[in-house]
Amino acid sequence: MAFYSKINIARTYSAESGNSTPIRALLYKMLKDPKNFDFVDQIYYVFGEIEEKEEKPDSAIAQYTRSVRATTTNTNQKGMSHLAIAEIYFEVRNYKLAASYYDSAVTSLSKDYPDYKKVENIRNSLAELVKKYQTIELYDSLLMLSGLSKEQLDKRVEDMIREEDEQRRAEKEKEDERLRLQQIQDDNNNGGTTATPGGPGQTGNGLPYFQNPPAMALGAAEFKKMWGERKLEDNWRRSNKQTVLPVISNDPDSAGTSASVKDPVKAMTHEDSVAAAKRRLTEGIPTSDEQKKAYTDSVREAYYSLGMIYKERLNDLQKAAETFEDFNKRYPGNSAEATVFYQLYRIFLKVPDPINAEKYKNRLISKYPDSEYAKILMDPKFFEKINMSKNETENYYSETYRMYQARQYDAVINRCRTAELRFTGNELMPKFMLLKAMAIGQLKDVAAFRMALQDVVKGFPEDGVKVKAQILLDGLDKAYSGGAPKDTAGVRKQVFSYNPDTTHLFVVIIEDLALDLNDFKTSLSNFNSEFFSLKDLKITTRLLGTNYQVVTVSEYPNKKDGMAYIGVLDSDDNVFTNLDMNNVDAFLISASNYLLLMKEGNVSEYVQFYKNVYE
Repeated sequence: MAFYSKINIARTYSAESGNSTPIRALLYKMLKDPKNFDFVDQIYYVFGEIEEKEEKPDSAIAQYTRSVRATTTNTNQKGMSHLAIAEIYFEVRNYKLAASYYDSAVTSLSKDYPDYKKVENIRNSLAELVKKYQTIELYDSLLMLSGLSKEQLDKRVEDMIREEDEQRRAEKEKEDERLRLQQIQDDNNNGGTTATPGGPGQTGNGLPYFQNPPAMALGAAEFKKMWGERKLEDNWRRSNKQTVLPVISNDPDSAGTSASVKDPVKAMTHEDSVAAAKRRLTEGIPTSDEQKKAYTDSVREAYYSLGMIYKERLNDLQKAAETFEDFNKRYPGNSAEATVFYQLYRIFLKVPDPINAEKYKNRLISKYPDSEYAKILMDPKFFEKINMSKNETENYYSETYRMYQARQYDAVINRCRTAELRFTGNELMPKFMLLKAMAIGQLKDVAAFRMALQDVVKGFPEDGVKVKAQILLDGLDKAYSGGAPKDTAGVRKQVFSYNPDTTHLFVVIIEDLALDLNDFKTSLSNFNSEFFSLKDLKITTRLLGTNYQVVTVSEYPNKKDGMAYIGVLDSDDNVFTNLDMNNVDAFLISASNYLLLMKEGNVSEYVQFYKNVYE
């Protein structure tokens, strides 16, 4: 009670009320009290709030970071500190950093935390945003490298390696300076007592090290600076524990002694590091026109998606407008230009910026007079007709719903998007949006389905569709977070597990025992030699039951590497040319799930699991 009384006193401070020195003195005194060992994270959190109130965002982030590092058992407080940092970065539109901290917040916060769903929605939107930026950065870089000669490529890769090294050095120096200043501030706050009067094992405030949270937080920071994040395990210093072999001495005099093993870990030379970096930076460079086109299309789609995320999900109209304008400058006359003109027109209407709105309206009408968007804008009664008669809207919805029942999901999505333009503000719009989300759920992965449902919940908080969408979201959360109901007689327990950081294999299953696979395996081997010659991938075949032939490519250290392989394979039109794809399933699978698949033979069940979890 005494602790929380003092904490609440400190939280009542406002910048307008005067000097924060007495409040800070109270908090520093609380930090030194050994009884508050498990509450130090809350004290630093209040320090962060004070810095925010005094409009010192950098200092606030430093205090919230200390709160995170000082957390012992209160994971919810850890989540709140991550969330506070995330909101600061979000406010200044540093979305990449905000995404990281929102993700950490969602991981730490309990599901019953107020506004948890809102925080989760922002996390998901930012994660998608960052993913699009990564796609643009990766494919842009690979396309640039593909246009260089061998000499130019070698020089550019060496420059990139040097730039990465310099960036790491600069970040380390910045972190060292931050820790130095933090130590000075701590010393000043402790009255300048940096000596260790208690002898070994004691810190400047007289407390033993392991009873002094500030000192422990600083020690943890120093450890992470030197070693990074490490699990509590044997051989924790070693980054690759599977390839550690003793280096045997060639000195005959040392035989039979402990000196015969000079160094338990053979250090990687500078040349090895450079070679590994070159492989990493050059792997995946497109060599065919088809691959280059696929990469370019991926960048273009990512650019457009960025604009829509800024506009629809983050409500950052300025960034949306900048992104769409950059998109049109980079891809003049692209197939989505009419849509982008219309999006810019709608954005500038809302800002409001009537001059730019009129500019993009005129561009749309003059360049694409036959487009649906132009016809809408050229109609003098546009704003009257946009809310069409209830009867016409109901007929349009009924027809769209019938198409959904007929499993014409692509057409349903397109009609729902048209409805967003034609029936804006109509009372049936929430139903159109839910129907679109359902169609997306039938065509795409769980992440896309969840995102579409979240858009419904966020866009129509007062409508009944929110309840239906939320029920579906809760069902997805239970199904994919281990919270599914217990098995009943009619429900089969999920056999497969999701382990992205374990060994994976790429598997092709062909439902045709009579088919000769030699040509396919040759094509696959040629593909591996051309694009992944350094990976030492192995191709094996076997039978599964009485129906399937199985071809495996192994192995990848984790899901990420395996999905990168599939990404390149998808852009190659030659490997699967001679196969009837109606009889083929191709997917990534962890080693443990592969053993289960071979034992159970439940191919369709795993394919569904793969679509839900991996794609």
